[in-house]
Amino acid sequence: ADDAYVHTEAFGGDDLRLRLHRRPFKYRGLDCPSMTLNALPDIDPDPETVETAELAVEEDVLVKLFALGPDSAFDPHVHDDCENVFHLLEGEVVITQGETRETISAPAVIHNPRGVEHGAKNDSEDRALLTASLCPLP
Repeated sequence: ADDAYVHTEAFGGDDLRLRLHRRPFKYRGLDCPSMTLNALPDIDPDPETVETAELAVEEDVLVKLFALGPDSAFDPHVHDDCENVFHLLEGEVVITQGETRETISAPAVIHNPRGVEHGAKNDSEDRALLTASLCPLP
């Protein structure tokens, strides 16, 4: 198999998306190093900011990174047609599920069943990193 190469590119706002490259490339005049199997980008969000990156997008699964800056959150929402699992990689967040609120520290795994409203808030002074996996994709 060919070596893979990756870069992140801003597409407006704070949204970052990954593009996988199977061949060497230059980006804005820079030689891009080879990618390892680790798909986690280096993201350091500002306070009150959430940055995202799609780490894996396949026919039946989405894995998305949420980098929550200090005092940031993503609003509670519902996935009626799929399961959602958070993997808290770094930091501490307040997870909401329905009426339940719980402060959770990394490392942790949080299952958000389909149809249950859920969200996350970073009340700390440090960034928090979590992935959200959706399966199957709606």
